[in-house]
Amino acid sequence: MNWYYSIPQNITPVPGGVGPIEMAILAERLVKMDLGVELGKWNYQQLQQEQMQRATIIAPIARVFFAQQATAYPQSIRTERENLFVLEGSNYQIRFNSTTQSLIVARTNEKLTLIRLSLASNQIETARGITNEDVTRWQQIQAAIDSTTTQSNDRGMEL
Repeated sequence: MNWYYSIPQNITPVPGGVGPIEMAILAERLVKMDLGVELGKWNYQQLQQEQMQRATIIAPIARVFFAQQATAYPQSIRTERENLFVLEGSNYQIRFNSTTQSLIVARTNEKLTLIRLSLASNQIETARGITNEDVTRWQQIQAAIDSTTTQSNDRGMEL
């Protein structure tokens, strides 16, 4: 009977292993059992709303920052393709697609798109994975933008 348990698909509900939802439920049960902590119900709408609130803080800052850098320091903008322009810093990357007129904000070390902003409609199309730390960093960038409007900086600002 031990050979039966050594093959994952014989004891898991899906072929090849356990999926992300089941892992989340197992983790939730482990926390509840081990720590005796009762976790609140998951509320996707609330999470989505929080992401959109964070994105509405960051998106206008990213838009102004990209425009300012493209105007003052065009050498800092890299052209990946004919219609795709990239500004990359140590923390974030901003990509501008001139064909779709969209601005994409992502963390430099990740492939996940944090924010996708349609410049034509000024609407946020995507907002996911944004943390409070991201908001704080972008507010610091906003403060740097505000301070450079009063005094000139030869190197531009760090993203």
